[in-house]
Amino acid sequence: MLISLEVENFRSFKNRAVFHMLQRNYKRFTEHVVTVNDNLSILKTSGIYGSNGSGKSNLFKCLYYLKKVVESSHFLRSVEAIKNFTPFKLDDLQSGKPIKIELDILIDNFVYSYKINFNSELHIIYEELFKVVNGEVQLIFKRHENNAVDFPSNPALETLKIQLSQALLPQTSILCFDLIKDIEITKVSDWFKTKIDFLFPTYEFDDIAYILSLKNEYLQLANNIIKPLNLGIDELKINLVPISIYLGLDNKDIITQISAILQKKTHHSFKDNMGDYCTALKNEKGEILIAKLVCIHYGTDGSIIEFDVDQESRGTIVLLHLIPALIRSYGEGVNYFIDDINTSLHPILLREILGQYLSFNLGNAKGQLIFNSHEDLLMDERIVRQDEIWLTEKKNGISDIFPLSDFPNIRFDLNLRKNYLNGKFGGVPFEHQPDKLNFGGK
Repeated sequence: MLISLEVENFRSFKNRAVFHMLQRNYKRFTEHVVTVNDNLSILKTSGIYGSNGSGKSNLFKCLYYLKKVVESSHFLRSVEAIKNFTPFKLDDLQSGKPIKIELDILIDNFVYSYKINFNSELHIIYEELFKVVNGEVQLIFKRHENNAVDFPSNPALETLKIQLSQALLPQTSILCFDLIKDIEITKVSDWFKTKIDFLFPTYEFDDIAYILSLKNEYLQLANNIIKPLNLGIDELKINLVPISIYLGLDNKDIITQISAILQKKTHHSFKDNMGDYCTALKNEKGEILIAKLVCIHYGTDGSIIEFDVDQESRGTIVLLHLIPALIRSYGEGVNYFIDDINTSLHPILLREILGQYLSFNLGNAKGQLIFNSHEDLLMDERIVRQDEIWLTEKKNGISDIFPLSDFPNIRFDLNLRKNYLNGKFGGVPFEHQPDKLNFGGK
């Protein structure tokens, strides 16, 4: 789970900005909280609100690109990194200062703290990882600007310091350096690779059929989410068809390619010749099947009619691609960051979906749902806690982020939406002018 994220000199965040998922002293909706121990309780969800261009997306991009740094030793040399992994540009003095990122995360009920700094050439000039055990801080590694690395907790690696400093490139994170074998480093690296994921407005979840085919429980959960929303879909169904029948014997080359891919992977998602997403996977007998999601509608005479996903409305398609994120968070403990969650979706639908997610019994999965939005209807005291709401503002091109819980005298029954729209908390597109806005009546 994510505990906190700090960023400085990244895109619109010139100054140090802190976002956290720590529980504050509110007694409502205790089921929204994972209690780790007497001193640590973490929220399952959080919403970041603010006007367009206030910096909401930049906070997510910070973690998104850091994930890429951990996943690939080549990322910091890519055009994508050079174009997007940038410092604050509106102050010449900032160009010579490092980009700083720090996050605290929970893995196996232990807190890990990771820090990394980049210079203007995207060289890693500082990197540090430590673990908190029984209140004591254990340093796992510390990397210095000259590429020297200390491993005080691992004597075997400590003897390789000279060789490692010579082989380690300045654009390569310790977390993705293959020569380093350390169980604690591997845990944190795996967290980045498997326990955080992102949904951006243009993203399509190509693995949707695979996720829903993993367990009957997942497909049932998807149907439980869909049915109350009155989208016209009566049921979601996964069709499983032998690959030779689905693709046809004329496509032997494609079948051979997919078969080779499945020697190394559990599944392979692709678009068929009709442009529909489907997934190749193997059953218990080793046979290759194609899994495809279809939407069941009942005809006027009660007949069952199957619709391909792309035959549904744009909003329904967006919703269908959101469902796997909810399920993976619930079933696999994945922490999802959803940018602009209100895209193409009616706010009442979003509020219903958020309420359903918060009612899930996460058990030991410890997944989180963190989203940003300018849709104020989600800011509803009837379904969320005050400490689950964050706000962003931008002044003179500089973004800032702050929690609603920092404001004094926020009663549990306060109309959050009305007060937000009337500018009490900030995070609105222009200066507070209640005589012109007059939201929510008197």
